[in-house]
Amino acid sequence: MWWKMQKCGAAIVVLSVLFAGCGMMTEATDQLSGPYAYKNLTIFLVAAAGQSQEKAMLTLEEALASKSAVVYETGEVEELEVENTSDLPVFIQSGDMVKGGRQDRMLRYDFVVSPHSGKQSIDAFCVNQGRWTKRGEESADKFEKTADVLACISVKKAALIDESQSKVWSEVAKMSDKLDALGGRLPVSDLTGSLPCAIETDSIKYQSKEYDDAIIRQIKSSTKANGIVVIINGKFHSADLYRSPDLFQKLFPKLLDGAAIEALAEYEDGKQYPSVSVDTVNQWLAGPGAKEIGSKLIGGKTFVTKFETEKTVCFESKNDTLSTQWLHKTIMTKEDDK
Repeated sequence: MWWKMQKCGAAIVVLSVLFAGCGMMTEATDQLSGPYAYKNLTIFLVAAAGQSQEKAMLTLEEALASKSAVVYETGEVEELEVENTSDLPVFIQSGDMVKGGRQDRMLRYDFVVSPHSGKQSIDAFCVNQGRWTKRGEESADKFEKTADVLACISVKKAALIDESQSKVWSEVAKMSDKLDALGGRLPVSDLTGSLPCAIETDSIKYQSKEYDDAIIRQIKSSTKANGIVVIINGKFHSADLYRSPDLFQKLFPKLLDGAAIEALAEYEDGKQYPSVSVDTVNQWLAGPGAKEIGSKLIGGKTFVTKFETEKTVCFESKNDTLSTQWLHKTIMTKEDDK
């Protein structure tokens, strides 16, 4: 559960919910580029004030691929262990899904794993109901790769807001059913309720790539950004902003692909979806002041703080071994605002 820290009484002005403490005033003007739209998906790229190049960091995907980090199975559904053996910190993003072990998991919170960390506990939720043994040639004792995309927003809400494994399973089942209806059927030998496996079927990859390619063609190579705002079916969906543009660029393909898959799952052929302007995004985000719900220490020295407005929930991560400023913010619509 979250515990109280201190009040955050400053008002949100335009996009400040994205950039400076989820409710504090921005240091300077932040800029949106876009809209970049295809079918029922619209994104805006954010060039936020106060960008900084933090110390070089590896993403979890990079670290596992280079064998610079290991995520270990513990036999506990909601807890794994991670070890960073490299000279660089490793950034784990909330919603990262790891494949292998006894069942695929979603890592719950942002977490910066310090260089040469030794084994550290990390919170997780199962996204693979129905399996508790090794799969094929994968290791049962560790996880050797991440999923191609982050967990969908409904699953992240179940983990971060509802804090419920049963709700996570429920949302995984709903998304898997939607993907199945789109031809994303798993082989009979792998019908174990795995969200990563359902997302990574050839059919879903092929269909989501159509979205990705259409969006990317619209973005100029000179566009500078360190964040993304996602709108699906004309409704605000989520936003992710990073202090480091370099970290954002590394994670952008996963963020875009995840948005494409969620849009694909919600698309209705022949239906007209409203366009969204910069002003619309600004007006949606402008609202009553953000309230700080509380902060918690997520292992090591990573802190995650939760904020709420009338329409959004924001989770802001900070790691004081890297900077006294925030590292990443993720903003999601509340369930009742769909």
